[in-house]
Amino acid sequence: MIVAVTLGQCSCSNGKKNNEKVYQIAAETSFAPFAYMDESGSYAGIDIDLFNAIAEDQNIKFEFQYLGFEASCAALETNQADGAMCCLSIKEERKEKYDFSDPYYESSVITVVENNSKTKKLSDLKNKKIGAKMGTDADKYACDICDEYGGDVVLVEDFPTALMMLQSGKIDALVDDTNVVSSVMLSDDSIKKIGDPGYRSDLGFAVSKSKNGELLKAFNEGLKNIRENGKYDEILKKYVG
Repeated sequence: MIVAVTLGQCSCSNGKKNNEKVYQIAAETSFAPFAYMDESGSYAGIDIDLFNAIAEDQNIKFEFQYLGFEASCAALETNQADGAMCCLSIKEERKEKYDFSDPYYESSVITVVENNSKTKKLSDLKNKKIGAKMGTDADKYACDICDEYGGDVVLVEDFPTALMMLQSGKIDALVDDTNVVSSVMLSDDSIKKIGDPGYRSDLGFAVSKSKNGELLKAFNEGLKNIRENGKYDEILKKYVG
């Protein structure tokens, strides 16, 4: 689904607004508190609100493409999207394909089990099944646990799917973003964290290598401005306190 953000006149079929380029921005779909559908049926979250604020500051004309993590990366790599705001960790190997903005958030991953589980530490997961989203730091961390203690990584589509698999006994634990887990735990006491956070990294907005440099420059300038005027802190307070 493509949702247009109105920052001027309505989008025309040729993808222009007032003869300006309308950027296609790929985003997550189910990754609270970064991006998710709220009770009104609209997408919200840190990524969504931050990009909206930056776009308003810089008068960036754009449309969000709510695709999910893997599809967002694929859309960027195949030029179906001009940029990706989908919780991408800034890593050296990814810099071969993408150009990143200045960091807009720090991330880490954490391991989760059911609250009534006897599992208290990572070593208790010996020879167990651990769910994680493919190609993410959570995937790498789950592999580290399995390499050390034995077990299998079960690749999942998203956190809600992994949580259902955990509750149904299809997996014994799951690994995901610490902020996502903390957000869920505010209203769900059926899970608990074990072990320490791992794979701390900075998140960045991404464009394809050597493309859309003007968009990246505008993002960085807008990010700087909303940090200075307090809008950045206002958005984070709204979602993570």
